[in-house]
Amino acid sequence: ISQYQSMASSGLADDPDYPGALVNAESFDQSSFEEKDPIPTMSEVKEDKEESYTNGCQQGIGEAEVELCEYGVTENPDHIVAVVGGSKSTHWTSPVKKFAEEENIKVLNVTKSGCRLSLDEVSAEDCNEWNENVADALADADVDMVVALADIARPDETEVPQGFIDQFN
Repeated sequence: ISQYQSMASSGLADDPDYPGALVNAESFDQSSFEEKDPIPTMSEVKEDKEESYTNGCQQGIGEAEVELCEYGVTENPDHIVAVVGGSKSTHWTSPVKKFAEEENIKVLNVTKSGCRLSLDEVSAEDCNEWNENVADALADADVDMVVALADIARPDETEVPQGFIDQFN
């Protein structure tokens, strides 16, 4: 469990001394706010990673094999949810895992560094091969829902790229 998650579960998430994003709200009274050091500290944040990075579940660059790592309820779940895509998709694994136990859900982390869930031809051959294999792996795992990104984080591009739609289909 990440250091931040440990702090959040210990009650700091509700601590008024650490308002988080609320500090940007117009209704936040900044005159009564005493500036605090961030949690985690700037030196610690680099190591504050999703578990799939530290246990070998984030497929690396150059590898085309599809890795399916299980979290949450792994025996007799009511549903199976897969978080699929590149490293930016991996950030969604933690919040999905957060409610998995309570909702009897198996969570699959199916992510690969540097690859989007898309059938667009990309320069990296391992991404193309991984994308060819991932749909079959998800079907074999009998996944009920896929959590994936639908943009490429460019403000000038507002449409979902056709390669994403092709892969989603």
